[in-house]
Amino acid sequence: MSLKNEITITGGTVIMSDAQLKEHLENLHVELKNAQNVDADTEKLLSEIAQDVQTLLSHRGETHPAHHTTIKDRLDESARDFDVSHPKLASTMRTVVSTLNNMGI
Repeated sequence: MSLKNEITITGGTVIMSDAQLKEHLENLHVELKNAQNVDADTEKLLSEIAQDVQTLLSHRGETHPAHHTTIKDRLDESARDFDVSHPKLASTMRTVVSTLNNMGI
């Protein structure tokens, strides 16, 4: 297993696999598609995030690391914006960001 898929925590090792990342990204994609009661600007943002998620799913390992940072930043910022209006979506976004961070992406 490559080192990018492994992080060490005091007292043991936690392994984050590509399969876990894909699962979290797929969950996020579902949440994005199911988001309701959004205005036109929010709908555009959700569409852009959905495209970013599809890019990560489709081109895992091919996308430049700087692009991953941009996606993580957008997810993190959006999660803060959706805390009140769409808490489940915000939580799922944070899970993806955390998984990417844990994998060193």
